[in-house]
Parts: sequence; C-alpha cells; structure tokens
Amino acid sequence: MLKIDSLLPMVGLTTTLVALPAYGAEQTPIPLWHTVMLIIVFLTLTSSAALSFAAWRQWRNGWRLVAAFPIALLVLWSGWIVGARTIDPESHTLWSFELFAWSLLNLLYMVTVLTAKRAFEKADQPS
Repeated sequence: MLKIDSLLPMVGLTTTLVALPAYGAEQTPIPLWHTVMLIIVFLTLTSSAALSFAAWRQWRNGWRLVAAFPIALLVLWSGWIVGARTIDPESHTLWSFELFAWSLLNLLYMVTVLTAKRAFEKADQPS
C-alpha cells in the first residue's frame, strides 16, 4: 500500500516547481491543499489537451483543423500568461484557474465537435 509519507517529496517538488517567487520576494511554502488543487488542475488540463491532440492525429481534412483550434488557443494563452507574469509578477495571479477554465471549455467544445462529426458522417453515408 502507498503511504502518505512517501508522497511528500513529490508534493514538495511540485510545490517548488509551481511556486517560483518573484525576484526579491520572500518564499513562503504552499499549503498541501493548494498543491492538491494544482495537481487536479494539471491532470484536467493534460487530459483535455490529450483529447484534442488525439482527435487532431486521427481526423483528416477540415476536422483536423477543428481539433487543432483548442490546442493553438492553449499555446497562445499560455504564452500570454508567461509573458505577462515575466513583465509583472502580480498579473495573472489566478493563472491555474484560467487554464482550468480552458480545459473545461475544451471538453465542452470537443463533445460538441465529436457529436457534430458523427452526425455529419452519418448523414453522408448512403441509407
């Protein structure tokens, strides 16, 4: 069985990677609850992006472009967040929720696109 004590170094590593302080700022540790929420956000983000990426790899023609749209949006928005935080460390303080919102909206978008694709393919088949 997996003990909680064996997970603490991993949580500390995640906390260190995510909580990079601004230059000259005093570093404060992130509580365990915040780390758990960040892990949930990143798992949701990666699974949502994986759905779009898998659709992009399998679909052809215009559907491939439709599947690539949310991935391009994620790359642009992540670049915007990183750029803004580089200029002003106080901006985008809720960046994890912005990415979480993208992943939920992407799931809704992909369900709609999958349903539309199936309906169009079914309509194109001869009866």
